Amino acid sequence: MAACGAGSDDATGSDGAAGAQDEPTTVPESAGAETTATLGESTTVPTAPPTEQLQSQDPEVSQTAEVTISGDLPRMPRSGVMADSDDPANGEVAPTLTGTDFAGQDVVIEPDGRAKVIYFIAHWCPHCQEEVPKVQELIDAGALPAGVDVYAVSTTTDRTRGNYPPSAWLGGVGFSPPVLRDDDNNRSLVAFGAGAFPFAVYLDADHRVVARSSGTLDTDTMRQLWSSLGS
Repeated sequence: MAACGAGSDDATGSDGAAGAQDEPTTVPESAGAETTATLGESTTVPTAPPTEQLQSQDPEVSQTAEVTISGDLPRMPRSGVMADSDDPANGEVAPTLTGTDFAGQDVVIEPDGRAKVIYFIAHWCPHCQEEVPKVQELIDAGALPAGVDVYAVSTTTDRTRGNYPPSAWLGGVGFSPPVLRDDDNNRSLVAFGAGAFPFAVYLDADHRVVARSSGTLDTDTMRQLWSSLGS
């Protein structure tokens, strides 16, 4: 399973091609440290109109923002899909995130009686660049089960790395789910256990962890994980 690791040629974001598999990068245990981390009945995905969500091509749009976080999860111990007791986060209530999108509009990821998939994505990671369009294609195909919402968190933003800014990247691929901007210390990523990219957390309607995945997934696996959350 391919994943982006910091400090490798594969993580530069110079192109969208999947590269060699990398070991998951160590992620800080404290939120103040610098992070170098590497389907059923369809339903409507919560989304703001593109002009409001501002997946902007303007690099002057702030790409990070303050986030309020309540709670945390244990670190993900390995890459791959973890959907059982081997993951210490299994069954735990996930953190609540309160922040904003690239337009400054509120994005809140909280217990609301709906299941969720949260994708933590890095603009410089070629595997994220590969996976984000696949997520959108599945949404457009009606593969999201009823009662399940998709969110993304744009994190580990670095203007010196490839494919910057993330707002332009996500706008360019027509990514429709709400996107929360992580802060400069990547605290949202750390709070959810910080696996290698692409990193995703799957929550049931009670906001409890059903599974986490770290690294690229094929479309069939993505469909299966989404379907496992359906009502």
